Amino acid sequence: MGAKATGSTPKAPTERSPGAGARRFEGIKTQEAFFADIRKDLRQLGGGSPPPGEATVSFQSLSALVSVLTPNRAALVDALLAQGEFTSIKALAAALQRDPSSVGKDVSALAAFGLVRALKAPSASGGHSVRVSQAATGLAVVLTGRQ
Repeated sequence: MGAKATGSTPKAPTERSPGAGARRFEGIKTQEAFFADIRKDLRQLGGGSPPPGEATVSFQSLSALVSVLTPNRAALVDALLAQGEFTSIKALAAALQRDPSSVGKDVSALAAFGLVRALKAPSASGGHSVRVSQAATGLAVVLTGRQ
């Protein structure tokens, strides 16, 4: 015996109004825009940067990965994972036995990818120093293969 039809049609889902602090659907976003919004929300909630966790970085090709994670930059990330934080670019450069200017450029490049944190702070001499710390306790690299 088959199931008996009742003649009613399924109802379309109804839109619920978001709760306090919830966002309405804003359309399709790029992955970068999505994660930028998440980082912004976390900073607002915690009053600063989110705690270190695992970072996932996507690259279109192996050559793109190698252009960002050069051997010197990989050594920089390793030093941060071992030490946790350096109070200045100069201190990090000394630990790596490299020129501070080159280390500063590498820190900027890695910070742009979210692999390290660079926080400008006033120094005792009246200028500023850049405190450098790990942005994540782990790193997952994804090769997308898309151009």
